[in-house]
Amino acid sequence: MVKSPSSSSSIRKTIQLLAVFSIVPFYNTLHLIIFTPFGNGAESQAVYPSKAENSLQAQTDTDDDIPTCMVFLHIPKSGGRSVASFLTAVTDTFNFTQQRIYGAENVHLQPSDLSVNRTFTLGHFTTRLFDEQPAFRKCFTITVLREPVDRAISAFYFHKHRSGQIEGCLQVASSSSNNNNTQFKQKYKGKKICRSNWQYSNDMTRRLAGGSLDGMSWNTRAGSRFTKPIPNASHVHDAKLQLRRFDLVCFTHDLSKCADGVLRAFRLSRESQHNDERIRISLEHMSPKVDPRWKTTNRPDKLDESDMEKFREVNDLDIELYDWAIEKFS
Repeated sequence: MVKSPSSSSSIRKTIQLLAVFSIVPFYNTLHLIIFTPFGNGAESQAVYPSKAENSLQAQTDTDDDIPTCMVFLHIPKSGGRSVASFLTAVTDTFNFTQQRIYGAENVHLQPSDLSVNRTFTLGHFTTRLFDEQPAFRKCFTITVLREPVDRAISAFYFHKHRSGQIEGCLQVASSSSNNNNTQFKQKYKGKKICRSNWQYSNDMTRRLAGGSLDGMSWNTRAGSRFTKPIPNASHVHDAKLQLRRFDLVCFTHDLSKCADGVLRAFRLSRESQHNDERIRISLEHMSPKVDPRWKTTNRPDKLDESDMEKFREVNDLDIELYDWAIEKFS
């Protein structure tokens, strides 16, 4: 039987419609791959998408998507104790084993010594951990950033320094030649003066750039308390790329939003009646949202503007990194 022209036209239209509907799912996938944001300039050379921007939104509401491990890169003096308490309550609910990388007893520990599955790993380490133990990349990863000058000043006073020591401490913290000065180390040996000085200058960039700094261990407890690699402008780029690989980038000025991101990832909610009592208690200690330029007020002695400027000068890389992160993740 010979088909009429109108019949042939109808068949062609039907085939075209079927073809369109069959390619839509593929197109959506292709669209996500092609248009995943990488930022501008040199950052466009990144070879991986931003987990922090995309992963939580892309998750579905199935138990299979609940993380099977967690890593918290704890940058000192960034509100990490409150966050760690909350994350511990959450991961204990799922029977994760905790691995704390803080004290001197962990100096000789290697990433290969750590377990990955069903663990919560937290501590003052660097992103070199992921280079040396790539399996940790499959975990839910989180870090917290704080306004750089405020963080550095908080660390300075935490180590019981006083304003009269600012210039000397910051000079050695920001200069590779001073950092390795034997005379300086002998002068202050045993006096607890300027200890952990590297925490006062661009320490967020240092920890996040991690493996790209020659001589930087995955564990910051290793090595001299006086000697740490000094980051430069290129390491800000590396730190940005590393931040993109975290599932959640949080900020001290808005830990409440950070808590919501974690609860969402683990299919929990603030209102859930099944929450462990510790989750509800720890949520109360996650600070309410304040201005991102919030400054500490309870300092032992008042800093004048010239002292503040000294801290700004030696935290220039962290300031650039923080401003970028606020715009990208907050």
